[in-house]
Amino acid sequence: MSQKKSQKPEEQISINGEASANTDAQKASQKGEEILQKLNEFESLGTVTVQYGASQEDLNVGGSSVGTVRSSLADAFNIPKDAVPFVNGEQVDENYVLQANQVLEFVKQAGVKGLPQFGFVNFS
Repeated sequence: MSQKKSQKPEEQISINGEASANTDAQKASQKGEEILQKLNEFESLGTVTVQYGASQEDLNVGGSSVGTVRSSLADAFNIPKDAVPFVNGEQVDENYVLQANQVLEFVKQAGVKGLPQFGFVNFS
């Protein structure tokens, strides 16, 4: 008799353990589905081609502002603060929100690269 009593609690523990494991697996599955859904929403914002000089990348930054992209890529692309942003060939400001399949290009004005901030030097 004592064997049957000891087996029943073990069975109950294993049944409870399985129930608990099933509940945890369901929670993990639901959490995984939520994460995938958020990733799909993020991806649906689309890719944007970002350029500065010789640097060019297709990045998933659709839905971000030009200012956010600039600050995120300033070091990687070596984008100067005074580079002017253009989207699909039209000048935009830092608050412009990028959309899928656009081209964001940062342009440094011609004749400005490497010159001192105070102006031209006259050697005559």
